[in-house]
Amino acid sequence: MKAIKRLTIAGGKYTYNGETKTRWVDVGTLFQREDGTYSILLNAGINFAAFVDKQSQDPTAVWVNLFDLRDKESKPKPAPQPKQVIVDDVPF
Repeated sequence: MKAIKRLTIAGGKYTYNGETKTRWVDVGTLFQREDGTYSILLNAGINFAAFVDKQSQDPTAVWVNLFDLRDKESKPKPAPQPKQVIVDDVPF
């Protein structure tokens, strides 16, 4: 099977540098099998009830979005850690 899309849910809004952005939560992956059929792998730790669409006519509706997979190079890199300085010439 080949992973072809990320399944995401809008997990809320936040403000960054004065701009309102959406916090996306990955909830699973869409796969395509060798025979052309599709399969979805869901993250069992996600409580979908926490993401119901309050503006929908159906109070139990949860919208799941499909996004392209991220390349390993495009993943956010962790912030560099400060280097530890060791001084060997301590005067005691």
